[in-house]
Amino acid sequence: MAALAPDDPLLTAARVVVLDACSTLDVIRIPVRSEWSADAESVQQVLAIAGDASALLLSIPEAIEAEYQKHSQGTVEGVLNELRKHHNTVTIEARFMKDLLRRCGVTADELPTIDLPSDWAETLAAQFANLGADVRTKLTLVPHDEDDVTPAYSRIAKSRAPAVQGAVGMNDSTLCEVALRIARQRPPGTTGLLTSNDKDFRQSGSLHPQLVADYDAGGLVDLPTWRDALMFARAE
Repeated sequence: MAALAPDDPLLTAARVVVLDACSTLDVIRIPVRSEWSADAESVQQVLAIAGDASALLLSIPEAIEAEYQKHSQGTVEGVLNELRKHHNTVTIEARFMKDLLRRCGVTADELPTIDLPSDWAETLAAQFANLGADVRTKLTLVPHDEDDVTPAYSRIAKSRAPAVQGAVGMNDSTLCEVALRIARQRPPGTTGLLTSNDKDFRQSGSLHPQLVADYDAGGLVDLPTWRDALMFARAE
């Protein structure tokens, strides 16, 4: 990627977060995650901060945006199916609890009721699909060129993180190189790469050893979750 112009928002913003497709899709998946309320709040607060693009700029490489487009509808459908399974589970558990309470002598008037709207799964899935769409409206598309692709291919040839699996890691490698090139042109520690792809970017819960030197030299910050992104965005 060529040198950024002095007035490019990628340079002038106080902080920049480069997003991976998986973390963008994670927004849609929030309602089927164990800590979905906290995750949702983190995304909403990051978006609020990004309302001022001079304070926080959210960006995504063009190749990664294409990956998101490819998987977004399937992700929405998967979340909806999972929520419908939860509906059946809640119904079964409610019946079990009522039967148990009756056997313990609790009167019918004291029994809890769980009346979920018939379309609750569709409503919840749609809410988080819309939150994902809100994220995308804040994203600045970042083009890539040979200056990004060449080192990305080098990672693949050497099976070097995040391309530890070879050619299938092309998008991950391009994402990494774009983020590093942005970070190198900015003050150290003010550019973060948000990806939940632990398999390729991390090892034993920490940044992959093959990436540590690259991130440190480039001043790039590893952001595994939206909660990490929120702390990064709030940092002075």
